[in-house]
Amino acid sequence: MTQIQQRTQVQEAPPASAETGLDSLRTLATPKAIWTAIAVVALLQAGVAALRWSFVSSTVRPLRHDLAEMPRVLGTWTGKDVTMDRRIVEAVAADQLVDRMYENAEGTKFTVSSAVWLSPSEWVPHQPPKCYAANGWKSVRSQIVTLPNRPNATIAIDTYEQSGERVVVGYWYQLEELTYLDRVGARGVRTTLWGKRQWSPLIKTLIQTGDSDSAEAKMVDIASHIYEFNCGL
Repeated sequence: MTQIQQRTQVQEAPPASAETGLDSLRTLATPKAIWTAIAVVALLQAGVAALRWSFVSSTVRPLRHDLAEMPRVLGTWTGKDVTMDRRIVEAVAADQLVDRMYENAEGTKFTVSSAVWLSPSEWVPHQPPKCYAANGWKSVRSQIVTLPNRPNATIAIDTYEQSGERVVVGYWYQLEELTYLDRVGARGVRTTLWGKRQWSPLIKTLIQTGDSDSAEAKMVDIASHIYEFNCGL
């Protein structure tokens, strides 16, 4: 064989690396590799489904009874309905809204506004601190209080002042038996409820009274009764 022929044969022979690549492709095409790929895809799909099941609330359950069924007698407090301005009702955009004036034997009065959203698009609709500030009220004191014997029930009690007048305001948002006051708190509550197939509707409660030495203690008292009612909604 001539030297020229030898060179030609060497050039026409496929490189060793190419042969290795072809062998790898043949290996991937085996039934075992195909079934392995299918199993991996199935596991990924199962993982996505599990995440959806654990982290996404599928539905908001209906109310067990109407918000208007809130008792007109709450402990030592007796209430009556208050006519609401239509503009306020439209601005709140709640599915149910109740305004009451509660009074005790001493003559102390509380206005109670409760709202329910069956399909809330906002975690903290109409935050009281923002609403009061927008209407010219200045915050002079703010505190967070846990209701007696209710470790999951935390409410805010704020004091506002305008033109020499002071009011004490209590509020909270509620899902099931859990409460929160802002978006950070909402995230924590929702994390706690992950995995449930149904959540309760979102409930917001706002209570207001005139400033006095006993206003905060009385606020906690009436708030405890309203919270108990909300747990059954």
